[in-house]
Amino acid sequence: PRIVLEDKEIKSLICLPIRFRGDVYGCGAFGTMDTSVNLQSKLAILQVFCNQLAISMHKVRLKDELTLKNMELESLYETSMAVSSSLEMQQVLDSILGKASELVKADAVYLFQIDKNTTNLHLISSVSPYANVLGGLTIRVGEGITGIVAQTREGMLIERADKDSRSLHVPGTPDDPSSLISVPLK
Repeated sequence: PRIVLEDKEIKSLICLPIRFRGDVYGCGAFGTMDTSVNLQSKLAILQVFCNQLAISMHKVRLKDELTLKNMELESLYETSMAVSSSLEMQQVLDSILGKASELVKADAVYLFQIDKNTTNLHLISSVSPYANVLGGLTIRVGEGITGIVAQTREGMLIERADKDSRSLHVPGTPDDPSSLISVPLK
């Protein structure tokens, strides 16, 4: 790739990759307007600088990955503790949904159970600011994104559920821009 210089006064320019072990984090562009300075002579020190920057960025990425893994393991542990410490099904479901919501930073999580006799989906647990509106919610299989997922048994990711014609809007809840992930429980 080439760099288009906005400043025509730059006389010398070096662009170096910021990479570590095959991962590219970006590039460093070093320019000077001083005609007496040739950046080519500074190439080695600039490359060391870029390498140090890449190592720092790599460490930040590893720390973030470790933090996420730690959160996942902590959630699994707390969920297993809830399952083993309570025989009350609703408490277990609420605990699992609460941890799932925290883990993925979701604004709302809903768990539906299919009624084999009527092919309806009944909301059995939720973490939502609209729980009072959603109590007793029933959706037909094939209705809305969740109903389609129940019908096809294939998960879906909808970037803008508020603009998707297949979405089902529940009265009493906002129709704000939102994304949706719906997965079947098999």
